[in-house]
Order: sequence, then C-alpha cells, then structure tokens
Amino acid sequence: LVVDDDDEIREMLATALGEDGHEVDGARDGGEALALLEQRPYDLVLSDLHMPRVDGPSLYETLRTRHHFPVRFATKLPRVIFMTGSPAEHAEFLRGTTDPILEKPFALRVVRKMVRVLLTATP
Repeated sequence: LVVDDDDEIREMLATALGEDGHEVDGARDGGEALALLEQRPYDLVLSDLHMPRVDGPSLYETLRTRHHFPVRFATKLPRVIFMTGSPAEHAEFLRGTTDPILEKPFALRVVRKMVRVLLTATP
C-alpha cells in the first residue's frame, strides 16, 4: 500500500512495484489508507509523513495499536517504510521508530531493494 498525497510519487511507486510483481494499491492520505486496511491486509505500507487529514505518524499509531482493524487481520501487522522530504520536521517521531526511512527525493532502485528486503525478511 503506497500512501502519499503527491499523485506523481504515489503512481510512480505503484507502477515500479507493480512491474516487480507486487500487487499495489494507493491512498492519498492516512484516512484513505485506513479505509483500505479495513478491507484487506497488506504486507507493507510505504507512507509519506506529511499529508492532509491523517498524516503518517497518525496512520502509524493506528497500525501499531491495531484497534481499528478487523480481528481477522490482527494477527499480521504490515511492515512500514516512511517517506519524507523534511526529516527535521518529523525528527521526534522518527527517533521513536525503528522502521526504515526514505528521504525524498529517492532513487527507485533504493525503494525496490528496500521493499524486497523487508518482504523477504523473517518477522
């Protein structure tokens, strides 16, 4: 699941990851992402941090507390990769997580490798 309010970035990532054989959905913000997560489980969420309505940190908190999702999905939380163009703006939040961070602009080869590594790693 790619979550970013920038249409070009969201579509570029969805296309590239789809070419790598991944099934990819997109959401414009954390609110749309939460609605999609209500419908089906995802193995991985690539989320921008700065978005309208529900931002990346709020989405992450909901993912970690699991109270928002159907019980049938509660056994497996998706892995998360954060994306940001302004890490200083989110420094406090980023210090509190061990999930990977991609600084914008990023190279697609880096994203593809990070996704591959996370999806093949043992939880």
